[in-house]
Amino acid sequence: MQIKKFLSATLVGVCALSFSGCGDNAEEVQNLIHKGVQQHNAGNDVDAMNSFNAAIKLSPNNSEAWAYLGNVYNALQNYDKAISALNKAVDINSENAYAWICLGSSYNSKQEYDKAIESFNRALKIGNLKNGENSSALAGLGVAYANKGEKERGLEFLNKATELDPRNEYAWENIEIIKKDLAKK
Repeated sequence: MQIKKFLSATLVGVCALSFSGCGDNAEEVQNLIHKGVQQHNAGNDVDAMNSFNAAIKLSPNNSEAWAYLGNVYNALQNYDKAISALNKAVDINSENAYAWICLGSSYNSKQEYDKAIESFNRALKIGNLKNGENSSALAGLGVAYANKGEKERGLEFLNKATELDPRNEYAWENIEIIKKDLAKK
């Protein structure tokens, strides 16, 4: 049984942007990232990729731009490029919870569940997460455990995700999938 893929577009809305370290082009970089997020949310991933790449060209050490670029690659199901961009994001800023969450999503999609679990746990250890980010990380963690064969443990994390954010459709959908699977046994 394969649990639903992580919904990358929903993550863009839960992450607060931090633009420190952008240098003299901070406002331009911020505008490009904002534009890329809007393009991604509108389903224009090629345009979003171009905006994030332009931001990276101006500020190569901008962890957020790399994370958002990785998320676009996730949406395009190019998981190897996503992992590369997301690893760059966490190399630059190991406290970028959004990048860790997206990295976990990439690993879930590639069925590399141990790496997914490690990535989601890294995100959860970061103390500045908002409830939506915690909920996304917990849901991804739950899916990784369920796909790894630890369905009950997966349900625990998915239920925690819905306690933090009752509107987390991804968590609710996967809870139902796991419950149906467990009922068959």
